[in-house]
Amino acid sequence: MDDFVKLGFLVMMLLTVGTFVMLMIPVALRNFRRANMVGRETSGELEGLRSEIDELRNLPQRMAELEERLDFAERMLTHQREGARLPGGPDAAR
Repeated sequence: MDDFVKLGFLVMMLLTVGTFVMLMIPVALRNFRRANMVGRETSGELEGLRSEIDELRNLPQRMAELEERLDFAERMLTHQREGARLPGGPDAAR
């Protein structure tokens, strides 16, 4: 009878451990999938940050081009105004 109790206890332990393992497999798979998803999201975020850094690196050049355009526009406006004030300027023919 003592062997029968030991065998029953062993069977109950194996069933308990087996049930625990079977319940933990879906949790482990879900965690594994989440870890892979996070890695992909992080990779996408990293690419986005790299493109933003590239844009920021181009800002000084773009700013210089805008300053040149502004200077040109100011010179054109100044030239046009001075021409209007001089005798024989564009308004003198009217």
